[in-house]
Amino acid sequence: MTLAPRLRGTRPAIVTVANFITLTPFDTQEIFLEVDASASTYWHLRYRAANTTTNKWEFVGGPPLYAVIEGVDTLNAGGAGVWSDLTGAGNTPGPDIQIPVPGFYLMRFGSLISNPGSWTTRSSTQVAPGLPGAGDPAVADSAQHGVWMTGLNADISVEREQQANITVGRVRMMIRSGADTGGALINFSRRWMEITPYRVRQS
Repeated sequence: MTLAPRLRGTRPAIVTVANFITLTPFDTQEIFLEVDASASTYWHLRYRAANTTTNKWEFVGGPPLYAVIEGVDTLNAGGAGVWSDLTGAGNTPGPDIQIPVPGFYLMRFGSLISNPGSWTTRSSTQVAPGLPGAGDPAVADSAQHGVWMTGLNADISVEREQQANITVGRVRMMIRSGADTGGALINFSRRWMEITPYRVRQS
């Protein structure tokens, strides 16, 4: 698919993800990529042929993709060091974000973490690209951020960010916790995640 050059003062074309894949771009071409039709979310992108990476569509502006789970979910920290997406009875896994096109992204994420017990416990949050499943998240370990909580009903809010190359698919927040006392329970609430592109590619 080839779009005509944009004239000075005209608005860039709106392009769906399906059409974006088939574009034959030219240097300095600008488009609005429709990344979430239901939420009317568009990313303003500009093609830069001189970019030495495969991600030649550079982000100019637009809102991040965002997901949040407000409720309280509980993780049993007895299995220290095991990653979980909080799948289990009474819990809501996630949050999840669907990546529309591959590229280099900034991921920001956080959670309110509560220790309802009287033990010392350590908890970490991390995001992982790809479909939910067993094992460690595929994102580099630099995304792991732990906090120590001591005492009854200790609460802390954690917010972190990481840059990563991500292919098309779901990104899901993963949780890993460790505790000095086996069987410790840790509560997670208002788990949120937002993803903004730096540069993307067509395939």
